[in-house]
Amino acid sequence: MFRIAAALSASLLSLCLASHAAEAQPNVFFAIEPGVRTQTVGDVRTAILAVVNAGDETAENCAFVTSPSPITSLDYFEITISGGAITGTGPQNSPFDVPAGETRYAAIALNITSDFQAHGIPISTRQSLACDNFVGQGVAGISRLLLSQVPANSADVVSSLAAVSGDGVIRIASNGGVQRAGAAMVNIGSGGAAESITVRPEFRRSAFSGVPFALRGAPFELQICETNPSTGQCLAPPSDTVTVSLDGNPRTASIVVRDHAGYAARLAPDTSRIALTFLDSNDYVVGRSSLAYTSPGPAPDPQTASIADYAGIYTFRTTGNDGEQYNGSRDYSDGYIVVDPDGSVWLSGYYTSGVLVPTPGRQSLTTRQFALGQAQLGAVSDGTQAWSIAFDGWTKENIGHQNSTEFSALLSGRVARGYTLGSLTVTAGDTSNSSLQAWPLPAGFRAEFDAISLQTVDFPSLAGEYAAPETLRDPEAANRYQILVDAQGTVSGFFQYFVDNPPTNPERCDYTGTLSLADPALNVIRFSGQITGCSLAGPATGVGISSPGVTIFASTGSGFEQVDSDQLTLLLRNTQSRMAFDFPAVREITSN
Repeated sequence: MFRIAAALSASLLSLCLASHAAEAQPNVFFAIEPGVRTQTVGDVRTAILAVVNAGDETAENCAFVTSPSPITSLDYFEITISGGAITGTGPQNSPFDVPAGETRYAAIALNITSDFQAHGIPISTRQSLACDNFVGQGVAGISRLLLSQVPANSADVVSSLAAVSGDGVIRIASNGGVQRAGAAMVNIGSGGAAESITVRPEFRRSAFSGVPFALRGAPFELQICETNPSTGQCLAPPSDTVTVSLDGNPRTASIVVRDHAGYAARLAPDTSRIALTFLDSNDYVVGRSSLAYTSPGPAPDPQTASIADYAGIYTFRTTGNDGEQYNGSRDYSDGYIVVDPDGSVWLSGYYTSGVLVPTPGRQSLTTRQFALGQAQLGAVSDGTQAWSIAFDGWTKENIGHQNSTEFSALLSGRVARGYTLGSLTVTAGDTSNSSLQAWPLPAGFRAEFDAISLQTVDFPSLAGEYAAPETLRDPEAANRYQILVDAQGTVSGFFQYFVDNPPTNPERCDYTGTLSLADPALNVIRFSGQITGCSLAGPATGVGISSPGVTIFASTGSGFEQVDSDQLTLLLRNTQSRMAFDFPAVREITSN
């Protein structure tokens, strides 16, 4: 565990140097391992944190705090690590300094004080680091310990992963190459008895929320084998999962990552990771650890490239100015951008306290933005290309509300597949609304080319019935939308929205149309059809994204259950009224 914490600090340093401030000040990030611990009510679980200060000034009197919660409490203490072992501890809950350019380590102890009705499903805990002169940034993918509530004497697997590079990053050396990583695992639960544990490698993303989710079917292959701890040789050929009888004696394994040609993965240790997830016989998650990864992939020739070379799905995150924070985080908005090979661009975003169209004083978790634009490539420079996307869009208080406010925006910067898009400048389109204002975001707009872009799509495998996730396990839940697809790409369904705000008088809209592929090698699905049966009736266009093998947490009405599903997201726009709706619908994966 301690070796991994040190490796994560190296990944953190590569992440935070990009946002290094021009003037002298602290710039603190932290990472946590393991990612998941099991726990029963009244028990205490610990984790190790690496705290990196990439700034020019000491961060003073830093203390870990957790968001107010009726179900958890937190204690912490600074520790020193040498040779993979804890060699010293500081006083409990005593603030500590983090000098500029250095790493400090801490341990936290979390206690579940009441039942949260989600057995075997990791629930995020929110830690932040408050210093006298800085608020430490929790990085969504690596800064939160997830607690999996389980019955007494259940397994509690602690694992340590190691990359060949030695820095906590799985590095694919060449396009289409293969790389391995090592794992050691031990079960410190189960009352000391051995327990059958399934070990599953996963590609995990955290672009849309603080809790990463698994995505199988990514454009690279993940396999695992148990190994001889003395020689490192596989005991059996690598496969998708491996089952081991795990007790207090460590076992070892090897993870095989095989890159598919055509995908470039920029190093993004906070949003994209390779993880080992441990499941008991009840399919409860009883442990998880992860590593960052990167692969080179092909790069479009900037002398001849067109928009089509950069087409695909980009996940984005926007951040506010220094001092503008929500829940201890600078992250304000996330969502996705779909770039069609013809240059048209669709954006769907979510913001907390205002981003594309800022609304001072409001902290709405449900406010949405939708935008349509056209991308243009600019001058060639230094092996990259400048591109800009001029957007016309609208924001609304909730996905279901008809009320909306128009805005315009310009996204510009350099682009290379798999890398960061530049800056965001926003101008208000409706000046009659005093809450709208131009709001440049110097702290950043970051968009990553998403691996799901290269997921192969065909209509026979896409065919089926998709519905709102909450309906999978809860028969009492109202189905707010539905997608029906046949093997030829004919699509129909319905969605509901509220005409007014606050939400009353739901109105149902039906739609029919056809799906087509923008490019057979690209996961960008076009929609063309009609909306009928409601006040938004008329011609409609849109885009779709297929996400096979997504693990979701479905509500049962009294708790939650982990479900493997295929997800299909549609973003539909009424071409006459400018209203848009997007809905991620799912179908459960069942065994044949």
